[in-house]
Amino acid sequence: MKYTPAEKMQMEAIYNPKGMAYFEFGDLIALSNSTSGVYIKREEVRIDLTKILLVEGEKKEIINPQRLWKNSVMAEKEATGKEDTKYWIITGEDGRKAYVRDHIMKLFGNGARCRIEGYTKPVLIVKNRNIPIGYVFTFVRIEDLKDRKIAEEWSNSRSSYFFAEPGGEQKEGGV
Repeated sequence: MKYTPAEKMQMEAIYNPKGMAYFEFGDLIALSNSTSGVYIKREEVRIDLTKILLVEGEKKEIINPQRLWKNSVMAEKEATGKEDTKYWIITGEDGRKAYVRDHIMKLFGNGARCRIEGYTKPVLIVKNRNIPIGYVFTFVRIEDLKDRKIAEEWSNSRSSYFFAEPGGEQKEGGV
């Protein structure tokens, strides 16, 4: 589904502008923690970190990440000495999901490997430190090979990550 500017404004009015996310299947995306210096078409994607689903077998429950951080994360680490490797799901307001395999702490630290529902390979890695709840990620839509090269350089210069299209070879940028 493609959103018109009016529809996006409506979403902003309905949903918490610092929380919810919208993104579109089929887009090639690059991630940055800044909107400056972007010369190709970009799409702001807001991921709601306040609604994270924990998947453990068939059991699913909504978990507040602050409570999760204090109780589940620390308890797991203190009990086992290891980081949790359950799947986490970050939901967008239109029902689409980003699946996070790594420990949720990595979302706030060195990065979380994610895949958007329907994609066959990871298309997103969050690699920013001290990400607050409601953080606004900026994604860049890659529309041709020239833009892809620009995006790769842009990603590299900002310690972010760029991936190729779903099902294709993935490329990594950043440090």
